Amino acid sequence: YISAQLERLILFLYPTFTALFAWIFLKDRMSWGHAGALLLSYLGVGVLALQELDDPGSNTALGAGLVFLAAVLFAGYVTAAKSVISRLGSPLFTSIAMSAASVCILTHFAINATREGSAATTPTLWGLGIFLAIPCTVLPSFMISEAIARIGPGLTSAIGGIGPLATAIFAVIVLNEPFGWPHAAALVLTVFGILLLTRGRKTSDG
Repeated sequence: YISAQLERLILFLYPTFTALFAWIFLKDRMSWGHAGALLLSYLGVGVLALQELDDPGSNTALGAGLVFLAAVLFAGYVTAAKSVISRLGSPLFTSIAMSAASVCILTHFAINATREGSAATTPTLWGLGIFLAIPCTVLPSFMISEAIARIGPGLTSAIGGIGPLATAIFAVIVLNEPFGWPHAAALVLTVFGILLLTRGRKTSDG
């Protein structure tokens, strides 16, 4: 429903939700600098979302809403993970989390396969699936868990704000998505907002 660039910008609002959850549940401080960073991030997403809403029949609102919900849920996961990781250790925690996710994904696949029939598979498709599964999903999950254990959920999620920039580059190169001034403005606002949040977290943690 939406471009990869907008999807990443919305999904990487999760540091802002993590900061809010940490403020509410972990009693972390919320400064005016944090508030300004959140505002810039949301403004950046809004610029690109309005651009894509101009395309009639694209269901941009539905796609954006689904990704927004994913960002909120992932922020909850990152916030709650800290205490569990401290007891279990990041390798065991990540193994349990990935195994639970695999059960859900395989169940979803089985239901869809029953309804729609099995999709045709090729060696290329298998190769892409393995690439997405191991270096793009499993290894980053272990890295994130270890980062949460070492530097906490707030700073981990804030540093992850580099994601939209990397995605914008790959979306243009690999997917041939357009990149105009709305995309550039949205990217600058969102990344700058998250960088401010990162700086604020470093200051408060120091």
